[in-house]
Amino acid sequence: MPYHGAMDAANEAWKGKDATGSLCLGIGYCYEDRNNRSGIRLEFLVRPDILKEKLEKILPLKKAIIEKAYGMKTDFTVQSILAEYIPYGKKLKTFIGDISSLVNNKITSHSFLFEQAHGTMLDPVFGTYPFTVAPPTVASAVFPSVGIAARRLDVIGVVKAYTTRVGNGPFPTELFEAIGETIRTNGNEFGTVSKRPRRCGWLDMPMLRYAVRLNGVASLAITKLDVLSRIKKLKVCIGYRDGDKILREFPSEISTLAHTTPIYEILQGWDEDITKARKRSDLPKKTQHYLSFIEHELHIPIRYISVGAERKAFIK
Repeated sequence: MPYHGAMDAANEAWKGKDATGSLCLGIGYCYEDRNNRSGIRLEFLVRPDILKEKLEKILPLKKAIIEKAYGMKTDFTVQSILAEYIPYGKKLKTFIGDISSLVNNKITSHSFLFEQAHGTMLDPVFGTYPFTVAPPTVASAVFPSVGIAARRLDVIGVVKAYTTRVGNGPFPTELFEAIGETIRTNGNEFGTVSKRPRRCGWLDMPMLRYAVRLNGVASLAITKLDVLSRIKKLKVCIGYRDGDKILREFPSEISTLAHTTPIYEILQGWDEDITKARKRSDLPKKTQHYLSFIEHELHIPIRYISVGAERKAFIK
């Protein structure tokens, strides 16, 4: 709803230098409404009478928070929201239904692919809180999200050949020098919505081990491997230094992570163009070594490798 984005923007402004780096789309505030049982459900969009009743109850409260608590102006009304959202309901009507029933009736005879929208480290419980998103992002969240009983999933962990982060929060392997800009440019690392430059850094093995454990990852899909071509030395974080202590596991306290220094293993890069490779054996030896190093550190196989932007630039 319009007030979700307005509350998001107002709260980011209020936080100042401690802002999360939200896109101010209001997703977190939408989840907040669901949790306090005042949310506007999709089904209400096709029932204008119910939608109007709900908005008349909740909108005065939202406007009071935005205008009086945050001191920001609003220009939306019940009528303006109805005028915008009732047409959405008409367009979406055929897609609204019991997804849980649909999936459960076919799950024994069909294959389903479920994809989480964000990375593990943005999970509100297991991620780098408070620099996270509102919905759960770990693989097990599929069960309550879709409405299926907990059962074994074949979990494939999708990870770039390097690390990126959008918004604020700790990032031990972040690159600030020219090589970080090279990765950002070659990997087109700019926000899909905001167009903001993504923060780029070296691969972080303790973080990946943590994600593998949390999600029950059985195999990996490595993406954007070609972005690392023509970088002479590739660093991979294998642990952290926290004062006099050496940490091999990802720390559970964000305050600890924010003050750690990465410990690197340095691997040889490759100069060859790998975008035409279609088998793992087609890759240069140094590229194969980089992949083998990841497998050795994580104790799981790499199942898929992306070597270019085209759909066919893919190794299975």
